[in-house]
Amino acid sequence: MREQKIAYAAAIVMMLLSTVAMAQIPPVLGAFAGAYEAGTLTPGMPLMFGLRIVGWALVYTLLHWWAVFLVHSRARIFEYRLRGRLFAHWLTLSQNYYTHESVGNLMAYATNDVQAIRSAISMGFNQLTNASFTIVVTVTAMLSTVDAKLVLYSLMPLPFVTVAIVVLRPLIRHRFRLLQEGFATLSERTQESLSGIRVVKAYVQEEHELEKFEKAARNIVDRGYDLTKVSALMRPVIDLLGGIAFLVALGLGAVRVIRGDTQFDDLVTFTAYLPMLVNPMRQIGSVIDVSQRASAALNRITRLLQERPGVRNVPGAATELPADVPIRIQNLTFRYPYASEPVLKDINLTIEPGTTVALVGRSGSGKTTLAHLLLRVFEPPRGTIFLGDLDVRDADLDTLRRHIAYVPQDVFLFSTTVAENIAFGVDGVDREEIATAARRAQVYQDIAELPDGFDTMLGERGVGISGGQRQRVALARALIKDSPILILDDSLSAVDTKTEAAILETLRGLRQDQTRIVIAHRISAVRDADRIVVLEDGRIVEQGVHDELLARKGAYYEIYELQRKGTGQTRTPFEPEETGGEEDVYYARPDYTDD
Repeated sequence: MREQKIAYAAAIVMMLLSTVAMAQIPPVLGAFAGAYEAGTLTPGMPLMFGLRIVGWALVYTLLHWWAVFLVHSRARIFEYRLRGRLFAHWLTLSQNYYTHESVGNLMAYATNDVQAIRSAISMGFNQLTNASFTIVVTVTAMLSTVDAKLVLYSLMPLPFVTVAIVVLRPLIRHRFRLLQEGFATLSERTQESLSGIRVVKAYVQEEHELEKFEKAARNIVDRGYDLTKVSALMRPVIDLLGGIAFLVALGLGAVRVIRGDTQFDDLVTFTAYLPMLVNPMRQIGSVIDVSQRASAALNRITRLLQERPGVRNVPGAATELPADVPIRIQNLTFRYPYASEPVLKDINLTIEPGTTVALVGRSGSGKTTLAHLLLRVFEPPRGTIFLGDLDVRDADLDTLRRHIAYVPQDVFLFSTTVAENIAFGVDGVDREEIATAARRAQVYQDIAELPDGFDTMLGERGVGISGGQRQRVALARALIKDSPILILDDSLSAVDTKTEAAILETLRGLRQDQTRIVIAHRISAVRDADRIVVLEDGRIVEQGVHDELLARKGAYYEIYELQRKGTGQTRTPFEPEETGGEEDVYYARPDYTDD
């Protein structure tokens, strides 16, 4: 409001002038009544009085409209800025925040809460300004029309409006907060059910999900009833008190006219002013209602904006990272904030530049956590992860994450074109670079067969293409980034083994100085790595190359044997088959395919 002070000041002036214009109408009515009582009313005078009333009404309408427009338009600017500030703030928060905050609740912040505050600084501001000016102008005009005693008696019921406001205000605020929380729950329920619609249909749970939705919706209705019971009481109470004031004024005024203490035209003017006081009282009640809703919403948004990211830059963070240096992990033990036991325990590992290191192990062994700590999705303990001699905690976050291309386990594609999904995160790439990345990810032909090729629009989370195609599009997104470090987090699990082999062969032919970390469950994805690291219960239990680890017959061999038995083959799954001089063919268990 300080930024828009000129607009608000202009609105206040025009609101005052519009109130003064409206206050000119009761004297016109009084003059008409006086002329009628005195018998001086001519046939042309009603039209003259009517035109004067219409004239003042037009002046009031134009001034009031312009004041309302100024305030409401500035409130829309505020709404736009606050939503932008909220979204920008969400982007700064760490992953840990989103583990305990639902998307539905965040949507309620950006919709209902922002709208409630905007209503307070637009409608609330206008009504408060108009009510204040109207009361002052009207009471001043009334005192100039009749004696102060009649004015005082007539206004005596109106202070009870304050009593009603004091009683109802905290109830409105509390019940509105409960209503907003109900909206958040409904948003969360809707978003979750629609995002998981395939699972809902596959398990025939439509009725169950509908019941949960209806329960959340009914909760909003019930809380809306509770709020309406209180907020709807505000206006009739004010109307009642206004009616009592009018009754007092009319009764006492009539007695004074009969006694000759007050002129009839003054009484008409005075009683015409009274309704002008009732409306401001209504507006004050509405302002209290709106302001209490806004207060509850503002408290919620303020708490959100006070959240600070758990992962953030230190002063003087390095914006240039060393090239061709090893990744060193020293004595790393890490536990999630919500966990009682560490997920990684005493990890010591050095990854030389330009090498491919594979991380394998059963689910929950800490492979993905290690990748997240390198990216600082979660903050590693200081002095545990280094790029050369630089602690990653001393690196600028943006610089560090540009230094690493990451294909996550849970692939996420946006509701935009295939080309824009591949180019996400890289500015100024042309269509040929996008096509090259797609070829390297073995997805070019699949994209070419889509209805609009690279311009095909994808649905939410990449709906419209298969799981294997989504993984390869995400891989192309990482390859076009061309970063010194590439992390593949089980990102080939949904492609067939032939395509997987082609992708891995392509990666080996790319830049020789790129360090690659491959996280996988399928042995076929890691067997040719320069080093294979086996994790178990958060610890490194084995390291070596494929043949060495098989010879040891330890944890890696057990995983290998489980997969071999899963194929139903008597031959080992990666043993070459004689093909009469053709390229070797390898067998692997058919975990997932594009189908």
